[in-house]
Amino acid sequence: MPSYWSSLPGVPSNVPTRSSACSLCTSPITKWYKHDPFATHFRQGEIVMLYESVHTPIDIIFGHGNTASKLASSSSKGPRPAIILGSDRPIRPIAGQPLPPTTLVYLLTSYNEIHTSKLLPTILKDYFAIPVSPHCEAGTSGCHLHISPEWQRDNIWLIASKFQSFGTVAGRWQYVNGRGAGQHDLSFIVAGKHIAMLHTVSQERMDTWAERCCTIEGYIDTCEEVYEVRLI
Repeated sequence: MPSYWSSLPGVPSNVPTRSSACSLCTSPITKWYKHDPFATHFRQGEIVMLYESVHTPIDIIFGHGNTASKLASSSSKGPRPAIILGSDRPIRPIAGQPLPPTTLVYLLTSYNEIHTSKLLPTILKDYFAIPVSPHCEAGTSGCHLHISPEWQRDNIWLIASKFQSFGTVAGRWQYVNGRGAGQHDLSFIVAGKHIAMLHTVSQERMDTWAERCCTIEGYIDTCEEVYEVRLI
């Protein structure tokens, strides 16, 4: 379905593309991920519902801490999908022990349905936004992510900077059946090898970002101004 952004002159189509060099693009994962209903901890790579601000990981990169994360934890807005990192995050309190105050994650977002990196601010376009398949840039981007099973919404972005979120975890992100009903026993997961890829790409892009900020006077301030104009 055409979006507002794709209707603008010169903006590429939002129709998902596939890379012929990627085996998961040519044969997308359709097998359901059925999680363990008796598990005490989330598995690394599981997609959870997280009450978090989309601005938090970028605020941290800009050096403003995670104030947005603390505000988002008490927000009335709905949860966002996030990838759990590590396997030590309890699902619920164990033996009377409180849940940890933070959760290590990568955050996913639609950025107000912006489907092309051409419309994203520099810090995302050139560094930290990774397309999540199915995506219109999966076939042309140097890096994209596959989730198991395929994500059920087109043109989502992963923010390639992990962080400790203060947001509330409201359970796993549910698979939605053909009737539009969430399935309590079915969810999504990112394979371990893809998590490792994300860590590598994230570090490489952070190093490039840091080098650029050190070598170009005023670069970080300019990027922050553009980010605020485009997305805040």
